[in-house]
Amino acid sequence: TKPRFYSTYGQIQYTSEEDTKQALIKLAIFYVYLICITIVCENLSSEYWHHSIVGVRTLFEKPKYMPKSRVISMREVITIEMFWNYMEFVVLPLFHGVKFNNDVKWEPHLVESYPAVYGKLFLNESLFLGAPRLRQVRVRSGTCSVNGAFIRYFNTCMAPYSRSAELQKPVYKGTLYKTNRELGATTVHGRINSYLTGGYIQSLTFSESENRDIIRGLKESKWLDRGSRLVLLEFAIFNINLQVIITVKLIFEIMPTGLINTLYKSHILPANLSIISTSWLNLLCSSIVFIINFYNTFVEIKKLYLNGWKIYFTQFTTVLELSRVLVDGDFIPLDYKAMFFNLHNDILAFLMFISWLLLLKFMSFNPVLVTLGQSMRMAANDLGAFTIMFLITFTAYGNLGVLLFGGVSEYFKDFPTAFLTMVRIIVTDFNYFELEYVSPILGAIFFLSYVMIIYFVLLNMFLAIIVLSYRTAASSVTHKPVFLWYYIRKQLYRWTNGICKAPKYP
Repeated sequence: TKPRFYSTYGQIQYTSEEDTKQALIKLAIFYVYLICITIVCENLSSEYWHHSIVGVRTLFEKPKYMPKSRVISMREVITIEMFWNYMEFVVLPLFHGVKFNNDVKWEPHLVESYPAVYGKLFLNESLFLGAPRLRQVRVRSGTCSVNGAFIRYFNTCMAPYSRSAELQKPVYKGTLYKTNRELGATTVHGRINSYLTGGYIQSLTFSESENRDIIRGLKESKWLDRGSRLVLLEFAIFNINLQVIITVKLIFEIMPTGLINTLYKSHILPANLSIISTSWLNLLCSSIVFIINFYNTFVEIKKLYLNGWKIYFTQFTTVLELSRVLVDGDFIPLDYKAMFFNLHNDILAFLMFISWLLLLKFMSFNPVLVTLGQSMRMAANDLGAFTIMFLITFTAYGNLGVLLFGGVSEYFKDFPTAFLTMVRIIVTDFNYFELEYVSPILGAIFFLSYVMIIYFVLLNMFLAIIVLSYRTAASSVTHKPVFLWYYIRKQLYRWTNGICKAPKYP
């Protein structure tokens, strides 16, 4: 049969003077692209943003004093009673300012100039975007069975959170139930569950006295009880100095045991997603990135047309090139705006990472790199089988760790965490003495057997596969003449009028 024609359009080659010239032009353009994409990505974040996020988090997690010299912090909230104390003695003073002397009336200068912002300032430099709100997720009573021996003590049972057990009555103790869509909110990911739901909403105000009455009223009416599974305090602030929005969620997961797990989450994003930086350099670099990406898209489409689907998608550099595609999105709700801004940043970070990796395709003039690439292609099937063996080992030891130590050790509390722990043991990011504390005998056997299998068996197999493939590739690959250094020396010889030594034809 007649061999299929393979087009070299768009490929980087150094096998002739003309190909070398085209490759160097593409390399120069690609370096410009790398510099521009790096500048654009660096402008997506700021050191001020980092310190702002850390500072707000410290405010809500730092221990505060209550009456009778008692101390409370977010990390120490483990009961519903402590949650109400935290709201009254930590959150409200942060929202409205601490008054050490009630006889002295102190107000920020901004309030005197703009009375409309009274009660809406956070730390005198940021403005609340709407009043904060409390959201509660509940489960129905009778969602699990009660043992007959305890029926006289507990006549009803509250199951752990699930969508089927969730309470969705329109009204609960004066608060209305709203769905995720009505709230414009996204899924809440806690330490135990993910809550793809809305909840019962209690909005706060901008008045300290009114908020204190609301908190005490909810506490007295037992708004949180055995059926509560999640209570969430969420708010957003806008900083006029940095032109950024900070969204904050204080998550309190109430377990069926009555204890609470706390989690702090916050995001920072510019007030306008379309204008991250208005500097001329950033705008110029952004324009260059889009122009070069548009050209690369045209090149990849033409390569696909010339070579067909099968040949096109079997090349590794094709996967890297296709990854350099961007999407854009902007939604009005703050949760969705924060989510899409983070997604936008993640895509740009991935784009920059792939772009730097694409430098490897310009290194085909180096015989060692060519041989290494060929050896990796030859070892692909063996590495695939080896990866399956690795995954089986991780899965087996992960399940064993969950059953042996899951009730005590945080490293094995569930299978995903245990699977990650198996990876962390390989890179020595693991506390062995915690296993020994749980079970001195089983912990030692578990750890030593896993280390011996991974290091003395599997990793040696991996190295053997790579070494054998490299030796085979080194003996089978034929290297074509490379005109790169010949072309560069030839140009230097011309530009210096013969001062530099004339190159030898390869």
